[in-house]
Amino acid sequence: MNQSVTTDELKKVIALQDLPDEHLQWILSHSDYFEFEDGQLIFKKDDPMDFMWILLEGKVNFYMDINGRLIYYFTFENNNLTGGVGGLLPYSRMKA
Repeated sequence: MNQSVTTDELKKVIALQDLPDEHLQWILSHSDYFEFEDGQLIFKKDDPMDFMWILLEGKVNFYMDINGRLIYYFTFENNNLTGGVGGLLPYSRMKA
């Protein structure tokens, strides 16, 4: 892991808050840390989805390409709707 993230920081992620420390430590030891600038493109439609991501802070806005125009679709945050975890979840059949 490039950045030192702690189990206490992972406990702030709603979907992970009840996990024991040893599970959180496993997640940390099998993870990579990334920071993105505001407005930076993270991935595009039809990119292969082959990872799970955990949002420690901030938000991610999703847009759909409708006839060549980007239309706002959804905001992903660490809230009760998403739990702060997205992407390819365990046992998911998601491809893109």
